[in-house]
Amino acid sequence: MKRTTFIALLLGAVLLVGCRNTTAELSITTTLPPTTAVSVEGASSDVILTDTLQFEPAFLSIPNPGVHTINFINEGFVPHDIEVPGHEPFVVDAGQTVTKTVDVGPEGLSFYCSTEGHFEAGMVGGIAVGSAGIDTLPEITAEAVAAARAHDQDSMEAMGDDGEMMDEMAHDDEMAHDDETAQDEGAASDEEAAPVDESGIAIDPAADRQIRIVMTEYAFEPATVSVFAGETVQLILVNEGFLVHEFRLANEHSVEEHIASGHADHGEGEADHHDAPIVEVPAGSAASLTVTLEADTEFDLITCLIPGHYENGMVGDLSVI
Repeated sequence: MKRTTFIALLLGAVLLVGCRNTTAELSITTTLPPTTAVSVEGASSDVILTDTLQFEPAFLSIPNPGVHTINFINEGFVPHDIEVPGHEPFVVDAGQTVTKTVDVGPEGLSFYCSTEGHFEAGMVGGIAVGSAGIDTLPEITAEAVAAARAHDQDSMEAMGDDGEMMDEMAHDDEMAHDDETAQDEGAASDEEAAPVDESGIAIDPAADRQIRIVMTEYAFEPATVSVFAGETVQLILVNEGFLVHEFRLANEHSVEEHIASGHADHGEGEADHHDAPIVEVPAGSAASLTVTLEADTEFDLITCLIPGHYENGMVGDLSVI
């Protein structure tokens, strides 16, 4: 089976600590290679969920239609949202096993991970029946995945504040946006004329130089960033992976504190309580962060503290010389 998903994301970069609001357009193309199903004779199967965003095995084959039990085992650090069409979606957290019994018809059954970026990376599986190959399995379309994500988002919102409060928050956000727009009108023409780097990020004229950092699963390239004390540097952050990644300045203590808290401050703002700047960069997007670091800075690491990312090695060194 060969399925190709093309995603073109046109997203605004995150504004933080001397950063400009810029827009970068990148694209990601994913092709799932042909594969074969693993034959299963019993009534149950183990399917491993990996941090490389795969099911292992991805495809099973049972001799006849009927009830089959799947043990979804997450042996990694990254949580997964599993969707089996016709069944309620469920989450398999890091180190957890979730057992589901499914009714497999003659046409087989498909399942996938709807966590942002996971389907796009190829996290699709299924159960074929008899001599039928996996090519005959029900297709999971990008539209179906988008609908599932929208439904999950709606469910989360329904569990939170009521509609009136959300409307008030939306109104406040709109007013704040209007204020920002009015403040930025004078600088808009200058920004439009500013030079841009290869990712479409506007070059910050206040920066002494630019450093381009590429983010993937689960690494920074380069893994070591060196700057001079007192130098103003624009970090251009390019996410070439399938997942949302964040870039934050840190040290060993702040990382340990963050993990011990259960990632409690993740997604709460543009800086943590150590005043470390945080930039979240969606897949296929780019952002920039302009910083000036002194020799006595407490930061000596760059990292991504989205749950499971640091644990998979997404950390690098920061050297101020």
